[in-house]
Amino acid sequence: MRTTPRVAGFRSESPAGFELECMAGFVGIRSRLPPALQRPATYVLLSRTGAPLGFLAPFFPEGSTFVQYNFAAFVPPGSILERRARTILAGAHPDRTFVIMDGPPDDEAARVVRGLGFRLEAPCLPIGTALRAMTACPLLPTVPPSSSPSSVGHTAE
Repeated sequence: MRTTPRVAGFRSESPAGFELECMAGFVGIRSRLPPALQRPATYVLLSRTGAPLGFLAPFFPEGSTFVQYNFAAFVPPGSILERRARTILAGAHPDRTFVIMDGPPDDEAARVVRGLGFRLEAPCLPIGTALRAMTACPLLPTVPPSSSPSSVGHTAE
């Protein structure tokens, strides 16, 4: 049985690994991942075209975690799934967090990642797939609202 990377915080084993690998080979990554993406990391999947991006997960290192950018639109507020996705993003390592997009970064992408508590950084890295070009951009956490000027100098517990 092949173990796949965690998707939305879940680790799964696929008894149909052969079918998954065959399908992934058809639509999968056509070139080697850039070095920065060859270590486990947290990835936010941001589909600009509306097409699913989950097919990318098997091509990333084991231990990688993927979160759909719009998870809050399809899981109930306060649910276990929402809490898990938010916990994953809050605990993501600053040097190991990326957004994967099926389009170049733009103002809309920056707005979406800001809404998740991050900001886009450079350089963005190309990911070549059989379907279309993808981009992985580093994400850094934004300053939490509790760090506003009025709370500077106060220690959070």
